[in-house]
Amino acid sequence: MKKVLFLILTIILAIPVYSVTRFYLPSTGEAQVCPTAAGLFAWGVKTAITLECSVNKKNTPMVSYTGVSPAKGAASLIARYVSDPIAAQNISGTIHGQVQGTQNGATAGNYPAFIAYVISNDGKTLRGTFTNVIIGTTQYPNTPAYSNRYTPVFVNVTTVNAQDKDRIVFDIGYTSEAASPKTASQYFGDSGVDLPSDEATTQTTFEPWVEFSQTISFETPSVTILGE
Repeated sequence: MKKVLFLILTIILAIPVYSVTRFYLPSTGEAQVCPTAAGLFAWGVKTAITLECSVNKKNTPMVSYTGVSPAKGAASLIARYVSDPIAAQNISGTIHGQVQGTQNGATAGNYPAFIAYVISNDGKTLRGTFTNVIIGTTQYPNTPAYSNRYTPVFVNVTTVNAQDKDRIVFDIGYTSEAASPKTASQYFGDSGVDLPSDEATTQTTFEPWVEFSQTISFETPSVTILGE
């Protein structure tokens, strides 16, 4: 008698990448979803650039993206980064990042602005927010000079209980304190060496990143194996 064995093996692996998890911010690569959840930080000016962040470099070129001038005291979003689906887990600890920028006008008073949160897989539900909006303490240099800035500096996050297949999102932009706000630009890409943790690096070949102090576990797609 011929026996046919169908072996269906479903593997869902939570892969620890590092003791800390560093996300890179490529200059290209559309995100799989665009967050639409109610309750997201109300940026004064929103950008259409929604890209995919990754713990692995994709070798995209370094590109300068420019935001739209906000009102005084308001914030302008330049880039929104959405992660691949993560596994169910509690995320806590600290968050830290480095992004280079410039302000396009003398005494523009532009400072980096950052917020991080978790959304559902389809982007429609806000699962939790790690931080309120974080404003840097050092403004950008005037164009054409670029300089590294803490985006953000080391800060403790509010613990978020992520569900299976949720996504992490980073909103990165700037805020203006000038009476007549000007635009600001930030560099994104992942084709070079990681930016150091400082506010002095000016070479625009260094790449930005955001890092959690704990391991982030990612959801791996189910694999079905049929055997005979």
